[in-house]
Amino acid sequence: MGFDAAGRLYILDGPGRQITVLEPSGEPLGTLGTPGDGPGELRFPDGLAVHPDGAVTVVDPGHGGFVVYDAGGEFVRNVAIDPEAVGLPSGPLTLGPDGGIYGTGELRPTGTGGGAGSAFDRNAVRFSDAEGGTPEVIYPGWRPPTPETRELTSEETGGLRVRLPPVLGFHPELHLAPLPGGRLAVVDSFAYRVRVVAADGTVVGDIQRPIEPTVVTERLREAARAERLESFEASRPRRVVSNRAGQTAAASADATVRLEKARIDAMGFHRRVPVVARLAVDPEGRNWVDRTGSEPGRPGPTDLLEAEGLYLGTLAADGLRLPHAFGPRGLAAWVEADAMGAAVVAVARIQEGG
Repeated sequence: MGFDAAGRLYILDGPGRQITVLEPSGEPLGTLGTPGDGPGELRFPDGLAVHPDGAVTVVDPGHGGFVVYDAGGEFVRNVAIDPEAVGLPSGPLTLGPDGGIYGTGELRPTGTGGGAGSAFDRNAVRFSDAEGGTPEVIYPGWRPPTPETRELTSEETGGLRVRLPPVLGFHPELHLAPLPGGRLAVVDSFAYRVRVVAADGTVVGDIQRPIEPTVVTERLREAARAERLESFEASRPRRVVSNRAGQTAAASADATVRLEKARIDAMGFHRRVPVVARLAVDPEGRNWVDRTGSEPGRPGPTDLLEAEGLYLGTLAADGLRLPHAFGPRGLAAWVEADAMGAAVVAVARIQEGG
């Protein structure tokens, strides 16, 4: 999700392959994109950045890069990103004060599992949605080793070559958010450490709190497997696999379930739980740091810190959560689940002292 300068909210529906635009009043204004392979159509949209004037940039791995719409909602261009250079953006996109689109570029290993300590590149990247623009690695993140995973059997894979990344438990993601003045806030470790990175990639400061990562136990491993399986059962995503000749096809429902359950069973686990689960910076430049919950799938508390590191306070896990999008004049939006488990969007204004 994202807001423009007028307070309009843009909501990307990945499975529906379109973007819904809402007025500040909540009234629908229209939609962008339709499912398909053609110009301006969306295949597998995975994130978006909203510009102040209402122009929208969507990252779509199905198109190998960005799909760009202007402020009037008209398709402008596709921008290809070389997947072998920095990787397609993963995780949420963030629009920086300089107009750059910031995201995490990760080059992950693929295969049937069984990796023993291999590592993969992950970088804080400034992407460009301009014609001929090239991504720029601002900060090369720490490369955590990939925990060893069990090799999947031919029965589990259906005899097909599986080109999916291994399932990892308690993986320390790389989080980033642009700060005022052209700097970046980056988290790339198990520890509570927010790195402040200058525009040239120089680390100019660290924001830390004395909170130690939790040691991973067998109980936590089993809880992580159960949470992952529950999430899979709730969504049942479609998988595409390839055979030894390189031919691709959509896996059947039974094959998809069997393969995903086997991947979860073969999960590799890090030895510690990362302290930080999410990171964002609001329009006032404050860092919102979501801490990992005590159990997999459960939220933790949220710390608020000034851009220079001054600790402002902690929000309880059952209180105000880190928004999924910040807007003008205190607007913020969250994705929540209703009583039936369906995703809904809530919008509110965050008031000082409220």
